[in-house]
Amino acid sequence: MYDKKIFWKKIKGFFLKNKKIVLRIILVLLVVLVFILFFNEFFLKGKYISAGAFLYIWYPWATVKPSFIEGVRNAIVSDWVDYWVAGFSYVKNASLNSLIDGYNVRSSWGMPASSIMGIVSIHEPLMLILVKSFGEFLGSTLLFIIKPFIGFIGMLLLSKKLNIHKFVALVGSAAFAFSIPVISYTYGSAIIGTIALPFIFYACLRLEEEFSPMNVLLYILPVIWLLTCAFPSSIMYGVIFSFFFFITLIIFKQGMEKKKKIGIIMLFAIINILILGLWAWSLLPNFVNLRAFDLDYRGAHGLKKLAKQHFLQWIYPNYCGNGTSITWICGSNWIETSMSSGFVSLLMLFFGSPWIFLKSRRKDKYKLFSFLFVIIIIFCLIFNLFNINNLLSKLPIFSITPNTRLVFLLPFFVSLAGIFSFSHIVNAFTKKENQKKIIKIWIISGIGILGTFMFYSNGIIKHLRLMDRGILKQDFIHFLLVAIVAMILILATLYIKKKHWKAVFLVALCFLSAFDLYYYNSKFLPYQKKEEIFPITEGIEYLQDNMEKQDRMFAIERVFLPNTNYYYGINSLTGHDWRTKAFNEAMQPIENGIFAKAGTMQFFSREKVLLSSPGLKNYLRFNRVKYIVQAPSSLGPDTDPLFLQPYVSDYISIEKPIKYTITLDREEVLQFIELNGQCDVNYKEIFKAEDIKITVIDEESKSTVLPILDLKSSCSVNNNILQIQTPRIPLIEGSKIELEIANSRNWKLAVYSLRDLRKETTLEGRNDIFELVGRIYSESENVDVYKEVYNKGDLLIHEISDQTSTAYFYSCSGFDKNECIKKLKDFKIENPKDLTQFNDIFEEFEEVPFIDYSEGKMSLDTSKLNSSGVIILTDNYFKGWGSKEGEVFQGFIGSLNVFVENPIDVVKLTYTNEYLLPGIVISFLSTGILAGVLLIVRKKKLFL
Repeated sequence: MYDKKIFWKKIKGFFLKNKKIVLRIILVLLVVLVFILFFNEFFLKGKYISAGAFLYIWYPWATVKPSFIEGVRNAIVSDWVDYWVAGFSYVKNASLNSLIDGYNVRSSWGMPASSIMGIVSIHEPLMLILVKSFGEFLGSTLLFIIKPFIGFIGMLLLSKKLNIHKFVALVGSAAFAFSIPVISYTYGSAIIGTIALPFIFYACLRLEEEFSPMNVLLYILPVIWLLTCAFPSSIMYGVIFSFFFFITLIIFKQGMEKKKKIGIIMLFAIINILILGLWAWSLLPNFVNLRAFDLDYRGAHGLKKLAKQHFLQWIYPNYCGNGTSITWICGSNWIETSMSSGFVSLLMLFFGSPWIFLKSRRKDKYKLFSFLFVIIIIFCLIFNLFNINNLLSKLPIFSITPNTRLVFLLPFFVSLAGIFSFSHIVNAFTKKENQKKIIKIWIISGIGILGTFMFYSNGIIKHLRLMDRGILKQDFIHFLLVAIVAMILILATLYIKKKHWKAVFLVALCFLSAFDLYYYNSKFLPYQKKEEIFPITEGIEYLQDNMEKQDRMFAIERVFLPNTNYYYGINSLTGHDWRTKAFNEAMQPIENGIFAKAGTMQFFSREKVLLSSPGLKNYLRFNRVKYIVQAPSSLGPDTDPLFLQPYVSDYISIEKPIKYTITLDREEVLQFIELNGQCDVNYKEIFKAEDIKITVIDEESKSTVLPILDLKSSCSVNNNILQIQTPRIPLIEGSKIELEIANSRNWKLAVYSLRDLRKETTLEGRNDIFELVGRIYSESENVDVYKEVYNKGDLLIHEISDQTSTAYFYSCSGFDKNECIKKLKDFKIENPKDLTQFNDIFEEFEEVPFIDYSEGKMSLDTSKLNSSGVIILTDNYFKGWGSKEGEVFQGFIGSLNVFVENPIDVVKLTYTNEYLLPGIVISFLSTGILAGVLLIVRKKKLFL
């Protein structure tokens, strides 16, 4: 007869006998469950991640990059990197071979000395293996999921080496791993550099124990992995911080002679320099050019944008909005500042930090000090605290500067510092003499943090009022729930002595950390059904049939582009994908004042593109654009809206009557006025016709009050727009529109501070000066802007010119080579705000047609040239993020330029950007040589 007691007794005996194995199996199953729940859209619903949604590259084997687009850009490698040749190449008798080699090619976005990053980012091992092995749909989805899983494993491996409590390590690994998907979605393959860091730090710990050839190899491999996938700044800062960590370990290692410590540190430094130098394919030039590693990637532009709110956004990811489900409400679009490792990891760091003040092993304290020091340095570099920029710029080797890209490293270091300190607190808290000290430090630290937030409470509350109330309430409940439950679990872990209960609480904390990050990150995960990912469209087929390899297309934001399911804002010269509303602020309009702010002209919003503006056609021809493409759902091709103001800095309620005056600086047809704002969805009554009065004042100061024909308002999270329709009225330059608002009722108008903007627009009735956010436009009429518009259902395609396959020639007649190049370098438009001056370019430059243009080869017809000069093959004619007025054409300095001394009928150029195999061979050879040298050194007992 079956006896339940005997059965359960056997089960209990088996469990006790195989306790460790059973526990490991349970933990593995729990981790698998967490990953399944986090990526439930894939595991449970069968949805996929589109490769074009997060990889940021048009890799050769993917249908994201159709075959007809092979020659759209010179040396297409990565969407994030535009390649050009540094300096001018001298072509004697108009003959050139191997114009671009591994050393000369550099990045215009990161500018490492020899393009460590970028050339090989397309060949990142995980990407190659998964996408090629499993195909585009499943492969890209697995790539998206495996990255956090590898980060999880790497963190566990590092935690074990640091002797961190294994259940505490679970929490930190989850915090690190599940912060990766949102960064991965936003910045693609660059985040793999962060995933490599745990393995690099693990290798550093092994090297500290034994500086052996095997451990050197284990260090070099993850560093090479880092080099294949990250931004230049991520590469260099990753190597710098790992180098700093290793030095800390060696300096404070007990029982080792100073001479031996110095020898190991020097050898480790040489290894790192050799890895970086050899990977750049040229050793000696990099010894003198290490400062060319531009760690100032976006630094100057970022510093103008970053402010206090971005630190708070890092603590509360939705503080500035997220650009998807929440309207962006900060004065910047730096979405990377929300790259938080979750509130749980911050709490663990808070509760663990008192360990610094307790008696313990010096060696472990120095490790924690190094982690905390790096975190502080990262924040200083991001926000340029204590004017650190000037201090570090004086360093003789690396050009270390403030950099927003350092946020990629924060989830790793915060999670690591949190679990490392908390693991020691768990042990220290068992002693009663430590408990009082720890609690005192918690109270003092808590009061200090609370006092700081109270000091800034007015600004924080004012800022939070800009958010949608429903979302803010939901976030507050989530935040409060996570904070209370996390603190209960953390305190229970510390106070309860039974180990199995500690394990249960820490596993629960791991789930809570994953839940917290899922709450914020799930809005970003770009899942789609398989059948929706790569639709074929008539417009794409038209382009495939009519475009040549040398032709370029200029795509306006919200355009359905080749074989992707995303609306892309792609300039044919760059290929960047800006998917969310948050990024629209970065898109520069082609209109008067385009160069007024530092920024890039590589992103375009349809609403800001004036297709009929003077000089636009020449701008497009200068960049060899044959087609301009847009979606029919966008404004019509001849509808050029006048923007009241595209940027938002605040939302205001109108309770007293105001008068808003707009002075037109060009001809305009008034029919619709759209105002942005915020409304409460709980109220039906927004505006009434009697609340608004519109008056037009002509150039002779005659006033005409316009009737309000219609008033429409949309009230949703993403789209709060008030549309006012008037009769269709043509207006000339100098006319004025007066918009009087008596009461905005339940509507908050979006405004922008006018302290540094146009003075001719004023908002009466307030102490501050604001500009309303919105636009003025009219319904399109049949105006022939370009030759022809092909309406292909899903795309509007404007043909600009049949002759787009041209380069440009700058004559050096009457000058020698050096004088000519200097003259070209100094060339600039006197008034860069005036786009019409593009017409003047064609008086200075001659067009040089392409005879043949294909991947790796090009030939140009120079038969009409009658003097020496420079052929400009530029894909990028300005400086980019750092561009200022008067510097528009100084991009020629680094563009792909060829000096021709004696023109003949044809100039032939050949180039290649495939240097993966030589790089791998050189790197592994150098690794082998280093390992051999180390082996000899150890056998001879020189200093190791």
